[in-house]
Amino acid sequence: QNVRIWAIVNDDATGNVTFRILGLYSPRNKTISNGNASWLISPLTSGSYTINAYYNGDNNYLSSNTTTVISLNQTVSVLKVNVEVYEEDMVVTAILKTQDGQLITGNVTLEINTKFYKIVVVDGIGVRSIEKPSVGKYTYSATYKGTDKISRAVDTGVFEVLPVDYNVILNAPDVKMIYHDGTRFTATLTDKKGNPIRDATIEITVNGRSYDKITDEKGSVSLGLNLDSGIYSVVVKFKGLPNYTPITKHANVTIEPTVKGLDVVKMFRNSTQYYAIFTDSQGNFLKNKNVQFNINGVFYTKTTNDKGIAMMGINLNPGKYIITAKNLVTGEQSSNIITVKSLIVQKDLTKYYLNASRFQTTIYNKDGSLAVNKEVTFNINGVFYHRTTDSNGVASLGISLRPGEYIITTMFDGLAIGNKVSVLPTLVTKNLNMKYLDGSSFTAQTLDGQGKPLANQNVSFNVNGVFYYKVTDNNGMAKLNIRLMPGEYIITSCWNNFQTGNTIRIF
Repeated sequence: QNVRIWAIVNDDATGNVTFRILGLYSPRNKTISNGNASWLISPLTSGSYTINAYYNGDNNYLSSNTTTVISLNQTVSVLKVNVEVYEEDMVVTAILKTQDGQLITGNVTLEINTKFYKIVVVDGIGVRSIEKPSVGKYTYSATYKGTDKISRAVDTGVFEVLPVDYNVILNAPDVKMIYHDGTRFTATLTDKKGNPIRDATIEITVNGRSYDKITDEKGSVSLGLNLDSGIYSVVVKFKGLPNYTPITKHANVTIEPTVKGLDVVKMFRNSTQYYAIFTDSQGNFLKNKNVQFNINGVFYTKTTNDKGIAMMGINLNPGKYIITAKNLVTGEQSSNIITVKSLIVQKDLTKYYLNASRFQTTIYNKDGSLAVNKEVTFNINGVFYHRTTDSNGVASLGISLRPGEYIITTMFDGLAIGNKVSVLPTLVTKNLNMKYLDGSSFTAQTLDGQGKPLANQNVSFNVNGVFYYKVTDNNGMAKLNIRLMPGEYIITSCWNNFQTGNTIRIF
């Protein structure tokens, strides 16, 4: 993980800050600019590190230093690479997971013989065909750079390209097909003169499963492809016979879908619709046929037009949803992500009683533009308020409620969003339980609008029908000694036009 360490000194300080990581790096001098010096460290693995920063001082400031400990906690990644050498090329497979088996998506860089290749890994696996080098032994190095949350991983190994005088020909052509159109993957084994080799075992591995097939009188085998749409790597292997050399080939199978949709990002209840295109297994548009959509747990039946397109309006609340489109003719299903963006963007508010903080929201039109000069309705504590957005699409509401927890609902153009408003007291008290004449005091603390104690404030207390007046100390505390007889009393504290009641129990 790349880490940048900052040291902050006075704005007008000059010179250098010297950084050290004890037991790991030698000291590094970094120039101060605008009161800051920083050191970029690349990379650090998971663990705890002790960092020391030393300021040398200048004409205005003495030297100073500080030490801190940082902890990095990255998920450990594991990379495994396999190199298979075939007759005409090589296939490299990269498996990338976390230490606990979670699949990782990312890029792996492979180096062989001073050449670099990128392997795209999706859901933990990446496969790439590359040119076969000449006969010899080779070392490979594969690197996953990692992310801020996932560690770097490296795998190295050796493979050998052997001289082979093949006396057989294995033909395994690539396949391009449409989902469930009946196409089969085929391979043919012959000798060098083109004579078929029958009753030979051919192993076909696709999508993680291997199948043994026996060649017929034409030296051919075939395998049905009842796979989902996508691109698959196929390994075809003849393990050899007493008179024939073993041979392995690599091929690709591309299966085109019969239902195609795209992810959708839309504003709440605008006119944007989700649509998908449907075909039969021969690639012909499904015209005027029923298809099925499933979103948010509800199934909908729609009819395609003459272009095989079926559409669906999305009237869901803001959020992310998975929509599944099903071709009822071929049985294929395809999923996409629907993102419904809110017209109302805001967050919860925590404020002190009667300070200047306001509940604020940014409003958007259904085309995604800022909603300027539009009316917004707020509902809090059972009262409705109407406000108009400014030139930035912002509307706000002052909160003058007593301390407590409230739900505020913002309403605009058919959408209502709820948030929490927490009003914190500026006169802080609590119930008191005490023994008769044990010396306990009832306390009240006064705070300003930012929660900082206020000294020299006059606080009044009313207990048992008698008023008492006390002045807060430097910690904002006003104290009232309690000398009442055993029993239960209500005490009311008042300050700055706010009063609150508590219970005093004397045993």
